[in-house]
Amino acid sequence: SPLQNELVMNAVDLEAESWSLAVEPLFCKMQEKRIIKRQDVIYEFMQTELHHVQTLTIMAEVFRRGMREEVGLDADIIDELLLLHRDFLSAMRERRQSCIQPNSSKNYLIHRVGDIFLQQ
Repeated sequence: SPLQNELVMNAVDLEAESWSLAVEPLFCKMQEKRIIKRQDVIYEFMQTELHHVQTLTIMAEVFRRGMREEVGLDADIIDELLLLHRDFLSAMRERRQSCIQPNSSKNYLIHRVGDIFLQQ
């Protein structure tokens, strides 16, 4: 499904343990320590959001019937949460894409995320 493809793409983009390991080593060494720390935190936040979306996807697909029949929970709530978090993760990915450095597909510096948080 398109959602699964999107999750796989996100997972590939966020498979390194940290931003400082995801970008090229020379690019990372050129940055100040506070910039590296900030980028690592943003990266970790994106990873956490990806894992949250993956969990919600599993809940929506695997547990939908049981939630409706056995617990009486409306599965539409999970769909709404999934959409909310998917959109948030997508906005973060778009920001990362817009911050990719010239002549590189791996190196990026995200300078602002507050607007995305406020929108969320």
